[in-house]
Amino acid sequence: MSDRTTRFDSSAVSEALSYDAHYARLLPAGVASYAAFRAQVAIETADDLKRRVLERLDHDGLAGATFYTTSGTSGEAKLLLSATSRKRPDATYGRALANALAGRVFAPTDRVANLFTAGGFSTLYDGVNRLLEAIGANVLPIGRLDAYGADLPAMLNLIGRTRPNVLVGTPTSVLQCLRLLDAHGIDLDVTKILYTGEAFPARKREIVRRCWRNAEFFGLYGTTETGFLGYHTPHCDDGHYHVLDDWFFLEEEDGQLLVTSRANPGLAMLRYRIGDRVRIGPSVRCACGEAGSVVVLQGRADQRFKFAGNLVSVALLADRLAACAGRPLDCQFRLGADAQGRDCLKVAVDLADDELAPLAPRLAGALLEIEDVRECIDKGEGRLDVLGRDALRFSARQKLPRLIDERHAHVR
Repeated sequence: MSDRTTRFDSSAVSEALSYDAHYARLLPAGVASYAAFRAQVAIETADDLKRRVLERLDHDGLAGATFYTTSGTSGEAKLLLSATSRKRPDATYGRALANALAGRVFAPTDRVANLFTAGGFSTLYDGVNRLLEAIGANVLPIGRLDAYGADLPAMLNLIGRTRPNVLVGTPTSVLQCLRLLDAHGIDLDVTKILYTGEAFPARKREIVRRCWRNAEFFGLYGTTETGFLGYHTPHCDDGHYHVLDDWFFLEEEDGQLLVTSRANPGLAMLRYRIGDRVRIGPSVRCACGEAGSVVVLQGRADQRFKFAGNLVSVALLADRLAACAGRPLDCQFRLGADAQGRDCLKVAVDLADDELAPLAPRLAGALLEIEDVRECIDKGEGRLDVLGRDALRFSARQKLPRLIDERHAHVR
């Protein structure tokens, strides 16, 4: 094991290589060591992955594939595919994930409300239902509550009658469920929340515990491209996730995570750079004492955008807002253009109008202290607006994209 990798299993990594036509020809016997793997397998980017998917799409013999896309939260949406495993059902990635969560998170008597978004080229909702069925828990396949329209009161009544004690979803969908139940006077005793897709910061957990004081928080870490890499329990240190070592090999390269996976035979991940900053290695441990590899999440690699010709860092903008407010703020940066062709930067923060009103001029002033932002405004080539909670735009899968660039919007 390198000092910046998880446990290297040559047979598992070689299996992942065999799922890719190029490496199956180049390395028919696989690789025997990490040194050989690192020397002979290139780091893969989103563009490389796109090319591989298109090659599979053009193959006349493609069969048994499921097509899906990323949410587009951290970049343009990417088309992906998965294929069924050639292994026995009890030796698949899905079974391994179910085994990891059974007992640690779910009990057979749990009643689990699945709040993930159904459809829209997403496999998460259906995948979680199948996962819960494999574990043997009671499944309530609810989906997005804001999609029910006039039928919402009837749906909330059904939720009240079935009495789920576990919610599974994004932090956004969990908080939405809480607010709607409270508004309609429906009481539940929620004891566990399993979240993924976004961080669940302490401030939002406090909101949950005001209603469900005994709720414990469990997390799943992964991406649409890779599947779930690891899990977090209430006994774990903040940001620490236990890796499914038999299915994923992780590397830290320049502070960013590279993923190699054999979980999807239809589209193996091979040193895929997903854009997350992490800490891994044999010295990384978790307070819970559980054995195996651990990945520590340290946020996204810095996103940057051009604002009237100047390169601006999203992380710097967020840091200035937090320093001004005296605490971290959930925020979103949306770029557009006005009728005169000027770049418009709209900064939406998760504050109600009465909270924002006295703070907005100071927040705008803090951002204008950044030279690259101020220069664009002073030249009359850009515009800056600070907006409140109502201006936040959530994705179709109820995630909050940090950056939305509407100047050249397209899906690839």
